[in-house]
Amino acid sequence: MPAMFDLISCLSPRRAAAALASAAWLLSACGGGEAPSSAAAPRPGEPPSAPSEPTDLQATPAGAPEGLATSASIGTTGGTLTSADGLLQISVPPGAFAHPTEVAIQPIANTAHGGRGRAYRITPEGLHGITPMALRFRVDEAMLQGSALGAMSIATQDDQGRWHVHLRPVRDEAARTLEIQTTHFSDWAVVAGAQLRPGTATVPVAESIDLSLVTCAAEADGDGITATLDACVEQPAAVGELSGWAVNGVTGGGYSFGTITEIPLTHPGPSEIPHRARFDAPVAVPARNPVAVSVRYQELAPGVPPVTLVSNVLVTKYHDCRWMRDTASLHFELELEYRYDGPGPEGHTSLHQSGAIRGELQSVYQNDLQGAWQALTTQGTAFLNDLIAKSDDTWRLSGSGVPAIGSGIDADRSSGAQLVVNYGDCTYHFGGRVAVLASSGKPHDPPRVTEVGSFAFGSFVPIDRLDGIGGYKQMPLRDVAGAIGTYAPGGLGYGVSDGRAAVRWIVHRMTY
Repeated sequence: MPAMFDLISCLSPRRAAAALASAAWLLSACGGGEAPSSAAAPRPGEPPSAPSEPTDLQATPAGAPEGLATSASIGTTGGTLTSADGLLQISVPPGAFAHPTEVAIQPIANTAHGGRGRAYRITPEGLHGITPMALRFRVDEAMLQGSALGAMSIATQDDQGRWHVHLRPVRDEAARTLEIQTTHFSDWAVVAGAQLRPGTATVPVAESIDLSLVTCAAEADGDGITATLDACVEQPAAVGELSGWAVNGVTGGGYSFGTITEIPLTHPGPSEIPHRARFDAPVAVPARNPVAVSVRYQELAPGVPPVTLVSNVLVTKYHDCRWMRDTASLHFELELEYRYDGPGPEGHTSLHQSGAIRGELQSVYQNDLQGAWQALTTQGTAFLNDLIAKSDDTWRLSGSGVPAIGSGIDADRSSGAQLVVNYGDCTYHFGGRVAVLASSGKPHDPPRVTEVGSFAFGSFVPIDRLDGIGGYKQMPLRDVAGAIGTYAPGGLGYGVSDGRAAVRWIVHRMTY
């Protein structure tokens, strides 16, 4: 399939000519949970900006670890390894390694220009295989917001902090995957091509929001395979690149579900068209909600198919987070991990507990002041491996598999999460628990539902205007039963007040 990343686009003629000479590539800026860039987010009602000139190629810091690592020993016969969230799979063919090698995937913060979702550090870093290995990324709904699979690729970061994008990834539209071949391990990320920003938004009835196309430039690396990414800036489009602004598939939109109008450029250059448009919400909440605001994007390179970029805009009757009062369910994702190795109340203690769960939070309570959602789930993975070595005995408890939901005497050991939102100041409280079926391994000792770990914030946290509800946090250990704002290890970890606990959470909008 022709790649969307062969030639430059969305630049003034002078910049485009120079970029075409170096086989540059354009990427979209980051938005809605992506890595920060040098481009400022457009705000409703803000006048269009003058065209910006891309700066010198910019490096970014290496991403900090976020979430659960996975690992496996892969030998000369090859093998596969999948990240804890299931979004990255490494396939090592036979003969790639000369001897058994411990391969690990550590999720990290995505600092790539135009980065989507999390990035991943694959170790041993710098390892070069004898034959190419396949990296396959699955693109989820959140990563697609404002962009399209046909405008995405995979990038890797070098030891100088610069990102190199693969120009021709293998795209599977049906499976929503991107795949490339590589012989080395390092930091890898999905990066978006042409993108509408914001990719998702909430707008009160009868009000408006501006949407824009934001892109990145790149310079060819000379190998014909990759190009080095530059920082993201907002650029006007050349004629023919943007067309057909629509709402719910209707060009220009309509009275009952909102209209879309191009915003003229303040200083247009020859053959340039607007790169912004204003969505005006209808005077009443539409029957189909959120509405789909879209535009057709055509790369300048010959033979490259166009893509349709879509931003989902929720129209509400509220001017703040109270739109959540009308939200029956929310999608959540939660990861937690705890490690400790050292002295404990009963003897030397080794604890490794982790879990990654997801599901639907259902509304259980709503009034003018607060709303609450909660869920139990068996979606995801859970792991527990505990050991206490006493002078005359060794206690073990281990289990792995799908998250468990307890019943009967184990009813309080369930996998799930709870969200509470204060509508007055738009803050939220979030907590979660992961459980798994675990056993001591002793004869006649059946497995029991065992808590892997649980946590709850100590205070209400502001809802981020762009990122919404989500974050990554290292938490102190619970030293008092039920203490809010702490992490409670499960398994054999009760009574241990040391170790490293970390949680990651995100709550996605929404069914309405």
